[in-house]
Amino acid sequence: MIFEVKNDDITQQEAAIPTKITGVPETMKLHQVVVKESGTVQSTILSCFCSLDCSCYQPVTTNFNVQPFANPVPLDDDSIVGPQNGADLPCQILNVPVSIDESLVDSYCLVEYDNKPYPGKITEVDDIGVKVSEMHCVGINRYFWPLHKDECWYEKDRIITMLPCEPEKLSGRHQALPLPIWEAVKDKYDL
Repeated sequence: MIFEVKNDDITQQEAAIPTKITGVPETMKLHQVVVKESGTVQSTILSCFCSLDCSCYQPVTTNFNVQPFANPVPLDDDSIVGPQNGADLPCQILNVPVSIDESLVDSYCLVEYDNKPYPGKITEVDDIGVKVSEMHCVGINRYFWPLHKDECWYEKDRIITMLPCEPEKLSGRHQALPLPIWEAVKDKYDL
């Protein structure tokens, strides 16, 4: 989505930002921070995804004693260019699966091979990883399916992100990652 932010909008938002807020204790040790409500976060030194209200690993609640923005800048529907409903929006950027299970088979993902990103389709799973049929790269954000399957096993930490669907068609043979995902990956891998 593209929308215009005017200088007056920025000035208005900057004026609403508090100048002094409480810091979260032991920030360098934190692995998980969850926003509970405006001005309140819950943090833990280890990550856990058992539930939305997880109380594992003794979470610490920090209140910032700030008021929500009095007049947030409304987005004008005319200023938005691009998909307008949630069904057309890309998936969350760099969405790594929490666990490896059979539900991932036939899903599309982006894996790291030789320090480069490659899209592919998950064909099998085991206890520690996934088998991916990979696409080949022929340019900047330009991929194609090889005539002979190119399959490799990857451990979970080599999955960069799950993809919402097969990469988008550019031509009869070439495909591309959704732009928001490509931008995040391009920055991460300095492409």
